[in-house]
Amino acid sequence: MELEVNGKAQVPVRYTVRVPPAAGARSFHCAVGFTTLPRANEVKAIGLRTAVQIVAAIYVVVGHPAPEGEVRGLKLEYVPDTKAPGWRAVVTIDNWSLMHFRPTGDLDVLGENGAVVETAHFVPLPVLPKREQNFVFPLRLADGQGHYTLRARVDLGDNEIQEATALAVAAKPQP
Repeated sequence: MELEVNGKAQVPVRYTVRVPPAAGARSFHCAVGFTTLPRANEVKAIGLRTAVQIVAAIYVVVGHPAPEGEVRGLKLEYVPDTKAPGWRAVVTIDNWSLMHFRPTGDLDVLGENGAVVETAHFVPLPVLPKREQNFVFPLRLADGQGHYTLRARVDLGDNEIQEATALAVAAKPQP
């Protein structure tokens, strides 16, 4: 369907999702995209035009499948960015179920004395079925050097907190 939308106007878009009767209990995902084009009478031989694509993600859950997965890995990485070098923690979550989930929780960085020196919160992005996904947390780590413990406490959506810890040594690589 084509339509013209004036500047600053809004147009509601309605859609219907029909799940086949034979679909088992699980989650499904898809996307709907919209692309802007210039009006036919506005096309010029020379000039600059902007095309915008808007995509809406749609998640459908059939039945009541339980999310199943685990925190698979936890590590500290040095990022040698020339503008702002620093550290980041990477939490790897594995989803072996047929249900997408959006993990929530916290990542704590503990110093050598066991005190929390930094905390970051999970942004609840979807982990799609049968996938492994990394969650990246940029860290400030005041001096950047030292021994740390990374601790992730994560709820995958089943109201059970999984905890993972990893010992990490932060030492900037020598050039």
